[in-house]
Amino acid sequence: MKRYVYSSFVLSIVLSMILASCSSDDGPTSPSTNDSFFPMTVGNTWTYLKYEVDSLTNQKIPGTEDTVKVVIAGQANLKGKDAYMYVTTSQKEGADTAYYYAEGDNLWALVDTSLTPIDEGPSHLATSIWVEFLKPGTPSWSLYTQHITQDIPAGPFTVTMSVEVTVTGKTVGQEDVTAGGKSYTGATRCDINAKLKITFTPSIPPVLTDMELDIPVKTYLVRGISQVRQESGGLSIMGQGRNGTVAELLSYTVQ
Repeated sequence: MKRYVYSSFVLSIVLSMILASCSSDDGPTSPSTNDSFFPMTVGNTWTYLKYEVDSLTNQKIPGTEDTVKVVIAGQANLKGKDAYMYVTTSQKEGADTAYYYAEGDNLWALVDTSLTPIDEGPSHLATSIWVEFLKPGTPSWSLYTQHITQDIPAGPFTVTMSVEVTVTGKTVGQEDVTAGGKSYTGATRCDINAKLKITFTPSIPPVLTDMELDIPVKTYLVRGISQVRQESGGLSIMGQGRNGTVAELLSYTVQ
């Protein structure tokens, strides 16, 4: 049976960084005069240390470290918006491209709403929408809701999978946080929470059984830098557990 992506948007929250933004111990190559939470200039770069944490003890798991570099590689007009192209290169996960634009202190992300087999080609622009993703300073907001139904092959059977996705965000406030050995005073913390309710008709235990998932992500933002730390909670899908992840800012160059 093919492994299916429940939602490209939801897995992007769980499995990867939403937006990379960094700061080095020695400061940026050129001091930034941009006080935005999301400084967007072609050529900006950020580097992160990403690692897994034990879902029970919340301790770093040795050997899971990965270096992730993010570059704003260009601009493109997509679905009526002048977006910036973020190219993320990971030592362990390869390269990925995402599109964002900012309005004031709010960040918009282009996300795919389709339910696509994971072994097929990249998602199509036709199924993508702009979602107001991060709104630091706003007490709470609704990012995204969707009900997806998909027939999938399961041996001699065809199973209908129904996925209800609800993603919400909230600004928790200002907190002191450490990332890459550096302390940041008064970083703005935004929490994203994705709730998934997944049902299968018919249900085929133990693999295809109904489930509900609650996926939390904490993002810490600093003006003129952007994201300095991100913490994603662990989860279990179809009996397979996934540890939580942490991404810490190591270095950046921002204009």
